[in-house]
Amino acid sequence: MLPVRTEGVIALWGSSDLPGVGDQVYPRVLERELHRRLPGWGIPLYTPLGASRPSVSDGGIVAVRLTGKHTAHVSVLCPSFALGADLGALYGTEEAKAAAPCFATEAAPTVLSAGVRLAGKTPTVLAVRDARSSARAGGHVPIVPHLGVLAGNLVERPALFARQRQLRQLGELPADRGFLLLHLTADLVAQVDLPALRAALGDREVLVMPTGPVPGELGDRVLPADLAFEDRIAALAAADAVIAADEHVAAVCAGLGVPFVLLDPSGEERWPVQEFAPSRVVAGDVPALVQALESVAAVEADAAKAAAGAHLDSLAIAAENLLAAGGEDPQRRIVDLVEENEALRVAHSQLRQRQVHERQVLMDQVVSVHNDLDKLRAELDHERELHRQLADRHQALAAQSGHAVRELDALRRTKLLRWSQPLREAYGKIKNP
Repeated sequence: MLPVRTEGVIALWGSSDLPGVGDQVYPRVLERELHRRLPGWGIPLYTPLGASRPSVSDGGIVAVRLTGKHTAHVSVLCPSFALGADLGALYGTEEAKAAAPCFATEAAPTVLSAGVRLAGKTPTVLAVRDARSSARAGGHVPIVPHLGVLAGNLVERPALFARQRQLRQLGELPADRGFLLLHLTADLVAQVDLPALRAALGDREVLVMPTGPVPGELGDRVLPADLAFEDRIAALAAADAVIAADEHVAAVCAGLGVPFVLLDPSGEERWPVQEFAPSRVVAGDVPALVQALESVAAVEADAAKAAAGAHLDSLAIAAENLLAAGGEDPQRRIVDLVEENEALRVAHSQLRQRQVHERQVLMDQVVSVHNDLDKLRAELDHERELHRQLADRHQALAAQSGHAVRELDALRRTKLLRWSQPLREAYGKIKNP
């Protein structure tokens, strides 16, 4: 039983300003699950670049730039990247390094963790999501499965089916047949011979879901690289099976109940996946991938979901305790509200731009269909004219044939033809005895 709740603020330190599936799924799952456990709490999201780097793929999620100065009662680390990673290299800009202390391996005591990966040793995080990170933290840090296993209800089923139908209507998903979804990241593109991979998949219907540039030699249907998160979930849920390039897509597939195989030539992505899936779904190379796909099946992740839920319960209790220990709820600084308001404005602007973009895509489809309809109408009129001409020709030939038949019949009725019949028969016998 959780303690009686009073309103507090719990900040999520994440990476939703990056386009990856993991960058988007962690803050969404945490926001939903913590709101269930802490009703009335404010749960703002902070990222290294925040509203200064909006993208279509984030689906309009509101994020404030993380500077380490805010008035939340407790913060929860939830980046997709490993703590201690080079943010400048990840984001491609030196501006992101300002948030590096917040994602360093030496986390502050009041910073909790929703399950992270570690690039080095640290004794202060609350939970990690794989055994290797636990060992790097001294072996005493509990392991929590990837929160993507709780992603099954992020998009309501009616909305999920509606998005799938829209994607099929727009030609993004195959309309009337199953398909294999190939998830591509920049790392996998660098590590795998993609033409050889495509050849190994044979004549399967393959849909490529990238989170970056895609080589042109694949020759398959490719989803937009900046596809909104909800549409990515819809595409994953519609697939017969998924080739996952990282732990995040694998976890989401487990949460959705979609069969998947993790292609992990580097050996770095399998560690978190082993916490919620058997080793048979992990392939280190293309031949192993093809073999695993022959018997691929959905992963039973009930135990992982229960463990993740229990960890979120502990996060909620820890947040309540920290709020109680801090005494009366402090007034939030005006600067925090200004920052969040600005982030909200940017998010709304992005949503409007996304709506305009999607409307333009839809209109392009409508115009294309309308143009095709005009062309088909012209072709139909031409075919009708040809049919009319053929009908006229047929009538003319039928009239000629009738006239010839009547003339032949009249000839047969003449005396000359009747009287010459015996002579013609005798001549025929002499010529052909």
